[in-house]
Amino acid sequence: AASALNVTEDISPAIVVNSTTTDRLQLVVPGHTAVPGLVVGGARGLSGTPDTAVAGQDYVVTANITDRFYNVNTDVNTQVMLQTTDSYDIHPATLSITAGSTDYTVIFHTTPGPWTITASTTPIHITPPLQDFVSDDINVTPGPAVMFQVLMPGETAVPGKPPYDSGEEGGKTGLPDGDLIAVGTQPFVAGSTFSLTVNLVDQFFNRSLTENTFVELTASDPYDSVAALGQKQTGADGNPTGQTVFDNVALVTRNTAPGWQISASTATGDSYLVGRSTWIPVQAGSVQRLLVLAPGEVSEEGNPIGKSDDIPDSQVSGSTFTIEIRAVDDHFNIVPGTNPFVNLTFVGNTNSAYDDVFAEPTKPAGKNLTTGTTDFDLFLVTGENKNTIIIATATGLQDGFSGVIQMNPGPTTKFQLVFPGQTTDPGNYLNGARGLLGVPDRDDNNGNGQDSFIAGTPFDVTVRAVDNYWNQTTATPIGMELVSTDPDDLGDPMAISLNAGATTVSWTFNTSNESQGWTLTIDDGGAGFDAFVSTWLPTEPGAPTKLQVLLPGEDADPGSTTGKTGTPTDWTAGNITTVTVNVVDSNWNIVPTASLSVQLTNNSDSFSSPITQPLINGTTIFNFLVYTASASSDFTAQRTSGLVIPQPTAISASMTINPNVASRIQAYLPGETTVPGQPPYDGTGGRTGYPDYDSNSGNGQTPFPAGVLFPVTVQATDNYYNPVQPNAKVQLTTEDPYDTHPGPQSLSAGTTIFNIFMHTENTTPGWTIQVGSTSDSATTLSANVTPAVPVSAGAKAKLQVLLPGETPVPGYTIGGAKGKTGPPNPAVAGQSYNIQVRMTDAFYNLVTGGSMPTVQLTSTDPWDDESAYSGGNPQSLDPGTGIATFGVYFNTSSSWTVTASDDPYTNLYDNDTSTDIFVQPAAADRLLVLLPGETFTPGKLTPPLGRTGTPYVQTVGENISIDVVVTDAFYNKVSTSQNPIQVITNDPYDSNPGNFTLFQGSVTISTVSLRLAQSGVIITATDLDPPYLSLGNSTSFQAAPSTAARIQVI
Repeated sequence: AASALNVTEDISPAIVVNSTTTDRLQLVVPGHTAVPGLVVGGARGLSGTPDTAVAGQDYVVTANITDRFYNVNTDVNTQVMLQTTDSYDIHPATLSITAGSTDYTVIFHTTPGPWTITASTTPIHITPPLQDFVSDDINVTPGPAVMFQVLMPGETAVPGKPPYDSGEEGGKTGLPDGDLIAVGTQPFVAGSTFSLTVNLVDQFFNRSLTENTFVELTASDPYDSVAALGQKQTGADGNPTGQTVFDNVALVTRNTAPGWQISASTATGDSYLVGRSTWIPVQAGSVQRLLVLAPGEVSEEGNPIGKSDDIPDSQVSGSTFTIEIRAVDDHFNIVPGTNPFVNLTFVGNTNSAYDDVFAEPTKPAGKNLTTGTTDFDLFLVTGENKNTIIIATATGLQDGFSGVIQMNPGPTTKFQLVFPGQTTDPGNYLNGARGLLGVPDRDDNNGNGQDSFIAGTPFDVTVRAVDNYWNQTTATPIGMELVSTDPDDLGDPMAISLNAGATTVSWTFNTSNESQGWTLTIDDGGAGFDAFVSTWLPTEPGAPTKLQVLLPGEDADPGSTTGKTGTPTDWTAGNITTVTVNVVDSNWNIVPTASLSVQLTNNSDSFSSPITQPLINGTTIFNFLVYTASASSDFTAQRTSGLVIPQPTAISASMTINPNVASRIQAYLPGETTVPGQPPYDGTGGRTGYPDYDSNSGNGQTPFPAGVLFPVTVQATDNYYNPVQPNAKVQLTTEDPYDTHPGPQSLSAGTTIFNIFMHTENTTPGWTIQVGSTSDSATTLSANVTPAVPVSAGAKAKLQVLLPGETPVPGYTIGGAKGKTGPPNPAVAGQSYNIQVRMTDAFYNLVTGGSMPTVQLTSTDPWDDESAYSGGNPQSLDPGTGIATFGVYFNTSSSWTVTASDDPYTNLYDNDTSTDIFVQPAAADRLLVLLPGETFTPGKLTPPLGRTGTPYVQTVGENISIDVVVTDAFYNKVSTSQNPIQVITNDPYDSNPGNFTLFQGSVTISTVSLRLAQSGVIITATDLDPPYLSLGNSTSFQAAPSTAARIQVI
């Protein structure tokens, strides 16, 4: 309730309040504000809330010495220490507080807290006693992420826990444990998978709560596949920020101490440090297989092949060496706790080339391993071009294989001989095999039985220096000789020199010995190596190996170097001669038992027929006929059937084939080649090709141009077209009906050349040429007819006028003929008369193609109109036909000619004037009246029509003689009767002459007498009988008075 007093407010002067007795410590952390005297609600002189600290960063705290109301006192100076509840940080150093206050820097290591800080005096402080101070809870967040942390199964993250290494020990507790179920910490098993955790942490292993990145793994195990797991992102796949988990991690190489490490690193190039796991012990898995280590091979556990490489040291045949056998897991880690019973074998490789079957009998006995391993001492025997793999086997385990061991021969101790039918079998010393397979066999094929060697036939013998186990060495002993038991062979003994331990020589037995055979011995004369004596080598007589050809003049000489003597005599073409063929062995002996057939062929005469005959008792005689003369010829004998011999072909000695007697003539042209001996022998053979003007068959047959010279070569031959040289004279003729044949010519050295040309085009089939000897020739020879010679037109030379009724005759120029025959058909006045102008060569052969001239046609008809010819005049000849047709219209009935000329244009070709053309009148069309003083002019179509001249002046009273003529439309007289015609005048006073009868198209009338003297007198003739002809009016003329005879009074 309000006071009843009315009291005036009063403010005292300032009162100084001093602190009380010093009795405690106070901490002011970031986020707190010191408020001396504030103790309400347990405030402890502070306001605010502590700021969150960051691990690894300075957290500055102020320590005060205060009274019990948290007023700072300066009366006590003492040392004060600070401690936090963070188990892994480093407490700040103890400091002396003077003047009541000082600052401390606290650095937290561990998140998330909360942690407290306690301030207390040191034990040496006695008075006054100061009460400790514990701060409020302080939360801590991780610092910036700087590295990765790898946590293996069995390990738990402990943020802040030192040491602050790459994660091998710091930041976690526990040890990697390969079996989390079993008691205790177990090693990991090689090849077994596990999961591990990777954290992105700050420097004190606090997992980042704000950062993520991509991380990948590597391991120090040289053969693991950890990197193949790829990269993963922290904070993904359901993992918290800054964390990821890798599954299916496996290490493969045994390493129980110290083990392997797995490293985590950024996959994106971020600046995070690599995190490493604690050392991870790895023990072998269960035993799965055997590992064979030959000398030079070093075990390398975890390696996919179990070794550092699989290239063992080379070994020597027969020399003992040691191999190690191990029991291993799938990754070739030795499993010491297993001791299977192990056997060795040298056979059974997938590739049998790596087996050593001959060492198998001496292989060491099997035995148990000791602590997963054992050694075997052994030797191999095959050492020639040999690589061997040793196999270890044990029940229930995969076989072990050594690397490929290169085997070398041992020291040289002896020699070896190898014959056809035998192959070397290095290492095979068992049961007296002497390193060989098979028995000596001439055909090198034991499968068909043992064939004896043949006397006189060489065979190969291989000589080798070998070690104790028949492996070839590279030794080259001196003084070696090869000796046989054949008393008659050649080159015995034979000095032998080896090249790199071996050589192959050829040996020939000359003597047969089928019952037992011969032996060969190789020895160095007791110089230190064991001799080698072959088994018995049965030898039979020589077999037929080749053919022998004997010509006339040669005799067989068996056993000699050539097998014959003598020189072949000359042959004559067309005459049968004998040839002997034998089948012989290598020493030219006839082999009577050989049964075969032989074909004999002459090698120079392709037209003689090969002959095939069987040999009887090893020989036969051929009756052979050759056709082609040759300065050097020979025969080939070729086996065709029967016994197969090594050399089935033989060639005879060379001989000469001479021509037969001269009997015929052969003529050939360009494009043809003589072929002596070529059938048929009827005069058509002995040649190839065909007449070809340019002698180039590649562009087909080119005809010979008319008028162009070409050579015809003539030679004398025998009946088989072989050239001979008789004394003879020959004459050439052709089928061309219009050419000129050359005169006879004498042969010189059996030949001559006629240079001729033809006149007449004939491309198909062409003209033949015949050459025969003349009646006065010293030697009579059969004539020869050539193949047809195609003749084409020559070069453009002349124009030819061809009239209707005329027939072109190309080539025909005899007696001035112009390449045509037949009389021309008559023309009809006024009607088109088609005349051809043709382009021809000099002999009137029609020429087509190329540029054609422009031709003008002119006629001798004085009254025709040349410009009106149909088809045009002038006009160009058609290149396709070489012809132009002119439709000529003659006006005048008579005989005329036309002339074709290119003179006004190209003027390149000869002009041509036609034969006479008779022009007939056309059909009767009109009457023509001719007066005295006028001349009948047929064809004239200009006034006065059909006539020329001027009518005479006529005297009245005197008879006038006129002609009336029947004409065609061109005023050509038409010989026909036309009855009657009427003749009248325009004189009104005379007596008309009357009617008249025509005879052969005309009539002369002398009874015309005029009465009236006047000018312009016209006489008219009219046809009175159908069909009517057009009337004819005379030219207008003058009628003059007669002499004075009377006086007229008017």
